[in-house]
Amino acid sequence: MNGAAVQRSEATSGRVIGRIDGPGPGPVVVVIAGVHGNEPGGPVAARRIVDALRDGTVPLAGTFVALVGNRPALQLGRRFVDRDLGRLWVPAEVERARGDAPPSSVEQGELRALVRELDALEAEFAGRDMLYLELHSTSGPGVPFQAINDTLHDRAIAFANPIPLILGVEESIRGSLLDYMETQGKSVLVIEGGQHEAPETANHLESAMWMVLAAAGAVPSDAGVVRDRGTRLRAAAAGAPAVAEVVYRHDTTPDDHFVMRPGFRHFQRIRRGEALADDVGGTVTAPMDGLLLMPRYQGLGSDGFFITRPVRRGWLSLSAVLRKLGVDRALTWLPGVQRDPLRPRQVQVDPHVARYLLVPIFHLCGYRRLQPRNGKMVFARRIEVPK
Repeated sequence: MNGAAVQRSEATSGRVIGRIDGPGPGPVVVVIAGVHGNEPGGPVAARRIVDALRDGTVPLAGTFVALVGNRPALQLGRRFVDRDLGRLWVPAEVERARGDAPPSSVEQGELRALVRELDALEAEFAGRDMLYLELHSTSGPGVPFQAINDTLHDRAIAFANPIPLILGVEESIRGSLLDYMETQGKSVLVIEGGQHEAPETANHLESAMWMVLAAAGAVPSDAGVVRDRGTRLRAAAAGAPAVAEVVYRHDTTPDDHFVMRPGFRHFQRIRRGEALADDVGGTVTAPMDGLLLMPRYQGLGSDGFFITRPVRRGWLSLSAVLRKLGVDRALTWLPGVQRDPLRPRQVQVDPHVARYLLVPIFHLCGYRRLQPRNGKMVFARRIEVPK
């Protein structure tokens, strides 16, 4: 049995990879691994953390729970069976999963099982600090990275992890766990460990989890494993930007017959007009300069590639000050901007009136971009997790 097959057999034995309850108070960290069936490294890494915490190698404060996402797809080694579980986290699908109607697909059944596990944990630990981690890998090669909803709370945890931080993923991928949990006011980090079956991917995911556990106060930050893994991650991420923001996503459908050209990696610099892929329409070129992210070298999936641009840490420091001062209350003074009377956290923007630096201004003030509505841009104020 080859290494990939061993990883899959380890990953699919049950929904709960493990649960460890520490002797003292602390956060509740919930890991979801294997949301996509061709990403075996996540369940393996989660199992390693469970085993280390169980034998007392590192003391735990609080509770650590690790769950498998899509067991049938993991058994097949496919991204999904019927539907992409990583795109089913929309309110209508989640509410359907909470009901009694028969699942409409394999993944709807998996979503139901996950929702029930998470609902039970939310009820058990009501009032406790909870942090969700979603573990992934990519079909293209490159350094590990992480993504968050851009709240000040989640930034603080992500900054303790020495791998690139990507902002704006939830704005470009609808139906992700990141997208859904932000609307629920939950704290979520997504960690991408590397190429799917590369031997270092599970190591990167395990290392990143140790760093997050330390940043959340679940394990001692001076533990040897934390220091050692931090050093390894810094070396793995060398040369990549500390923070970047998604500025473009290339959407694909099966009818496009999209094929990425070989040789591209995460954070590779690309130029406008550069040939990146081919589809039924011919050559797919880069629409702008930037840093490439997640070039798709697998058959299934709707994301052909992403383009990002570096974000200066000074820009993030400025946004933290503006949010703490409550500057967002003055956004409706701008021409073309008005509060949605039915949705207090949302504002509608006439793009023909408010044109200049529109998206950066709203990002600075703690808003995320939603789908346009009635010809207007829509932004929602992010829900900060209480400290």
